[in-house]
Amino acid sequence: MSSFPILYAFFPPGFFIPFVATQLVFGVYLYKYMPETKGRAVCDIIEAMDEEVASRSFSFIEENIPLIKSRTSTYDKKYVPNKQIF
Repeated sequence: MSSFPILYAFFPPGFFIPFVATQLVFGVYLYKYMPETKGRAVCDIIEAMDEEVASRSFSFIEENIPLIKSRTSTYDKKYVPNKQIF
């Protein structure tokens, strides 16, 4: 059961605007003031998070979900970037 139809029936669609505004303000704050992301493009941040981390290089995690399995380079040194997963 979802609460969205009930909330939508009792409140106008503008009810969700404060939540959207809060998320936008928080996103801008993270982008501008957090040291890890300050002044960096989103694609650079994603690349930094995908880099090999020594503490995770010998993990025993085996991903079986197709969308996650293709991004397991941080968990497995035998990762082949263009490997088909079908």
